[in-house]
Amino acid sequence: MTTVNGIKNPSKQIASKQTVSKQTIFLVIVGLSALSISLIYQPLPENFPQPWKYRFLSFWAHLFSKIGYLGEQVNLFDRIHVLRFLYYIAVGCFQIRDPQHHLKVYDRKILNISVRIYEPEEFAHEDKMPTVIHFHGGGWLLGCRETYDQVTYALANLTPTAVNNVVKYDNISRTAKFNRKEEDCLEQAAFMLQEWGVSVKIAEFIELSKEYATFLNKSNLFSNGTPTYDWFYCFLNRHLNLIVYDRKILNISVRIYEPEEFAHEDKMPTVIHFHGGGWLLGCRETYDQVTYALANLTRALVISVEYRRVPEHYFPAALDDCTLITYELFRNAANYRIDVNRITLAGDSAGGNLALVITQSLLRDGFSPRAACLIYPALQFFDFTLPSYRLYLPRNILGVINEQNFLEVMSELTQSKIKVTRDVLFNNHTSAKDKKRLRPYVDAQKYLPISLPFDSDEEGDEDLIQNLSFLISPKMSPLLVSDEELSKLPPIILFTTEYDILRDEGFIFAERLKSLNKTLYHHHFPTTFHGAHLLIHGPISFNIAYEMIEHIARKIHENL
Repeated sequence: MTTVNGIKNPSKQIASKQTVSKQTIFLVIVGLSALSISLIYQPLPENFPQPWKYRFLSFWAHLFSKIGYLGEQVNLFDRIHVLRFLYYIAVGCFQIRDPQHHLKVYDRKILNISVRIYEPEEFAHEDKMPTVIHFHGGGWLLGCRETYDQVTYALANLTPTAVNNVVKYDNISRTAKFNRKEEDCLEQAAFMLQEWGVSVKIAEFIELSKEYATFLNKSNLFSNGTPTYDWFYCFLNRHLNLIVYDRKILNISVRIYEPEEFAHEDKMPTVIHFHGGGWLLGCRETYDQVTYALANLTRALVISVEYRRVPEHYFPAALDDCTLITYELFRNAANYRIDVNRITLAGDSAGGNLALVITQSLLRDGFSPRAACLIYPALQFFDFTLPSYRLYLPRNILGVINEQNFLEVMSELTQSKIKVTRDVLFNNHTSAKDKKRLRPYVDAQKYLPISLPFDSDEEGDEDLIQNLSFLISPKMSPLLVSDEELSKLPPIILFTTEYDILRDEGFIFAERLKSLNKTLYHHHFPTTFHGAHLLIHGPISFNIAYEMIEHIARKIHENL
């Protein structure tokens, strides 16, 4: 062996150490990768759509949910606010609008050039409006009306003089020449001056957008094609011919989506939409992409209701808000240019629960909704031993639909905020008398093809029975009503998903309606999960989401 002054060759020693270091780094990387995969991995059906995207989403949602719990224990932050913030990120919605701003927002084309218009409601009947024509920045390469929406919305709301229209050119492409962009802007200004007789101010803002992130090789998460989305504040896919505005009805905030073709109509087909989110999450902002798509695809007036949520408010605050809005629209339909004979109630999850409860209430009071569209609705809080609960509650769907959060929501729904224990999962919140009375309405052995019997007529926990009695009332469990009441329902459009704790109650509801020969359209998505239809745009979007929205909208349109 070669030595230098009695020492082994130092170059070989260095090379040997480098080899060992590389091997160590490689083993560490492999180990961390294996650990990450083991933490993220969860078994899914073979035909589950985009399984690894779902696994990553569930893992991170669950992790941050746990961080929220820990942070709340040491008084660092409110867990509910963490969950809501994560929900906003998940659906990519930071486009906050306020009904007090009284702005109508809609897209249209002028001289075949796309513009977005922000029109204060106070100018609805004015012939001349002061106007700002806005041309977005971005170095002639970046920016679009979506990425500037927050700026131009604020400009329309905050400009000292009344602002009618904030308009932007949207002809940005790699091949468009500079003079073409300049001509677009000049044509817009000339048209506004000559045709509308407005006075003009031009405002300029500069803000980086992702419109050409793919072109700039910044990230493969983004696309400069359709659908477009904006990572920084919202994932929107806007179309022409829809006017969107927020307002208050009976002091309750709603967002209204009005097809332009109904501008001069006295009676419009209408969908009243109640968002989901377990009475805890969700709002008109996080559902904007869903309700916008529904309005565009159904070409109906869509009214999205912003109801009060837990934990700030307890049961029946959400139901009261949605009931007030719905009854107002039925009783005074003409005031809102609504065709009272063509009103459909719709909602998903908790929103589906509200839609069915209110439909039943309307029928008792002599009103006739056209249909009810229920997307994986929560229909009963009587039996938590149904196969889908026992199978999927431990699976931690989307990282947040799990036992801990499920029990927490029930606690928050109560006025006294009692601690709801795991006893509820064994139906110990119901008395022996209630079990005997209500079992026929949710009989898994009768209505489900596969049943995991867990029948018990034992008396439940006295405190739970007393504090959670509202859960098994028809106002919270619309499935727990007689066949006579179900037989009065209008046509029902029902969607269920396989990967869902609410799957079985949806099937039981469908089977009960079939036995009564009721008009029912039931479609089961066999390869997807609860909440999938929300994930339409953005880097965590799922291909199945827009398919679901199109299917839902098509059936609503057919029944309007």
